[in-house]
Formats: sequence, structure tokens, C-alpha cells
Amino acid sequence: MSGGAHWGGGLVISARDLARLGQLYLDGGKQDGGQLLSRSWIERSWTACRVKPDYGYLWWLNDRQIPWPGAPPTGRSARGNGGRHLLWVDPARRLMRCSRWTEHPATLIRDLSALVPRAS
Repeated sequence: MSGGAHWGGGLVISARDLARLGQLYLDGGKQDGGQLLSRSWIERSWTACRVKPDYGYLWWLNDRQIPWPGAPPTGRSARGNGGRHLLWVDPARRLMRCSRWTEHPATLIRDLSALVPRAS
């Protein structure tokens, strides 16, 4: 990151590639029939740490609905720019959403999740 304010790790990625990452997590680490990421890693990524129970390995966990009040507790998110850049993955709904420069991300997540029922 070259000078100025610094938020997070300085990841530079297109929305399409970020969505691919979300889809990889949603699909249990599989892509095109191959296992690219272990299920074990995903499970550990989405397990709360002792110090910050709403955070895993670079993922915000909504179990207690702290990061995203009103959004499903089954959702996980990676976010940047104060939450305005968002990758939302909800395995219970088979839902993945990538958005940029969203003014009200909590409303977006809540409203979109309400339209998609939990998978059976």
C-alpha cells in the first residue's frame, strides 16, 4: 500500500474475482470438480476466535448478529472500506453476494436474505 490511509491488508481484487472467492467458500472449497480449498480450512475460517467471538480467519461471523444486525446469523462476511465493500456468504441459503461502494450494506444483506429461503 503506497502511503496515505490504510484499511485492512490492502487487497486489490476485482468484484468478479472476489465473487469467485465467495463462491469457492460457498461450494465447500470445490471448483470444476477439484478440491482447491479444504473443508477443514473453511470450517476453521468460520469458527469464532477466543479474543473476538464475531471474527474468524479474516471473516466476520454474524452468529450473534453483531456485525450485521437483522441479517441472518448463518452469514459470513469479508468487508472493507468501513463495510461498504462486501463479500457476504450464507451457506444456509446457498447465497453469495459481492458488492462495492454500498451505502447501506446491512439493509442490502437483510433485504436480499429475506428473499432467499433457507436451503433444505
